[in-house]
Amino acid sequence: MIPNNEKKNHYIKLFRDHKFNCFPIPPNQKVADFRYKASMTVPNQTIKDEENYGVLPTGGSGNCIVDLDNKEHYRKFAQHMIKDGYMMIESPH
Repeated sequence: MIPNNEKKNHYIKLFRDHKFNCFPIPPNQKVADFRYKASMTVPNQTIKDEENYGVLPTGGSGNCIVDLDNKEHYRKFAQHMIKDGYMMIESPH
């Protein structure tokens, strides 16, 4: 099993390699929504081991984030996209 920080750093590098902006979320803060404004978030900030992180797509980079609100309704679509090589993440919410 991969330790949590190693796994976290793997995903941060993966996102940054594909021109996403990863930014820190301090401990004990569950949501990033009130902490950033997408167009003003400084790119590639240092993310400490004890911090969580948020991810933003960047304009003109050919990347995006799509939030599928109804997991069961879109499950077949998500599985198809995974087969086509797209990254799909299922959150607990």
